[in-house]
Parts: sequence; structure tokens; C-alpha cells
Amino acid sequence: MDSKDHSRAYLDLTEQLLARIDTVQSRDSARRFARESAKLVRKYERQVPEFYKHEFLELFKKQFLQRATEGVDAAQGTIDDAKMGAQISEAELTARLVAASAADDQAAQHQVWKEREERQADVNNEYSNARDLVQLFDHRLDAFYRLAAALGVTFS
Repeated sequence: MDSKDHSRAYLDLTEQLLARIDTVQSRDSARRFARESAKLVRKYERQVPEFYKHEFLELFKKQFLQRATEGVDAAQGTIDDAKMGAQISEAELTARLVAASAADDQAAQHQVWKEREERQADVNNEYSNARDLVQLFDHRLDAFYRLAAALGVTFS
């Protein structure tokens, strides 16, 4: 790495660390990210004039949190959509079950119970996927704070 303008170095390093943090999937990978990324930040700090790790981490934090917030918002939207869909589905299936029961139509009742199970499984999958996504962001947030700690930087 040659001597670069610190602003360009901040941008380059931010892109690298955002790509790296996207690979964090667990507490172990969060620790690995922090360890490896701290080495990289220190390398930039040594080689780039006017590269300040505190300033860099503030910029990186802003980019990282913006992306994380967008991801968590998307997960919350998925949960909200699943809840609404479940409520609509439940009302529809209940009405069909009442009608099938009133008509003493066993086949129709059986079909409603089948659809209810399938729809519930779909909703549970959506919740599970959203929960997993939020868990990833938790691991990635942990990775960010581990990086800051490894560099001796604290945030108020």
C-alpha cells in the first residue's frame, strides 16, 4: 500500500471492512473479524499520513449502522407482513371452517385444517428467517464493538 490521502484510505478501508463484516455469522467469526480487521486498521494507521483510527471508526460506524438499520427494518417489515397475513388468513379459514361445519362437509373441513397448517408453517418460516437475520446483525454489531475495543476506541 502506498501513501494515500487519508480520506481515500478511509473510503477504501470502509469498503473492505463492510465486505468483511458481511461474512460474520457467529460469535467466533465476530472475534476473527475484529482481530483481522484491527491488524488492517493498524497497517493503514502506520502507512497513511493523517489516518486516525478514531475518526475512521466513527465513519465506519455510521456506514455500518446505516446498513444494519436498513436490514433490521426489512426484517421487521417481514414480521409485520407475516402478522397481517396470518390475521387475514385466520379470519378467512375460520369463516370457511364455520361454513364447512354448518354444512357437515368433512372433506371441506379437512381441507381447511390442511391449509391452516400449511399457512402456519409459512408464517413460522418467515418469523424464523427474520429472527435469523436479526441474529446476524447482532453478531455483526458484536464484531464492530470488538474491533473498536481491539483498537482501544470507545464510543459514548
